[in-house]
Amino acid sequence: MISLDDRTAILDLCSRYNYHIDTGASAEWADTFVADGVFDGPVGRAQGRDELIAFCDGLAEQFPGAMHFTDNHLFEAVAAGVHHRCFLSFQV
Repeated sequence: MISLDDRTAILDLCSRYNYHIDTGASAEWADTFVADGVFDGPVGRAQGRDELIAFCDGLAEQFPGAMHFTDNHLFEAVAAGVHHRCFLSFQV
């Protein structure tokens, strides 16, 4: 079991991630990753702050007005920290 503070912090991070990518706030979206963070998904891959910013800029052009919605959040304490899983709905 994880603490309510940790759970709330993870949900806040998820919300900031979604909000910033949907509004094209590329630098703020990149801030939701660690310095050498990696996005690897069905629409591409980016690693590190500069690539993440460029990736977000490209998505904003490719999918203007798109919105991410996440729900059914699950949290599992593991030795290295916490695993977070959720469902994603994407509206274009």
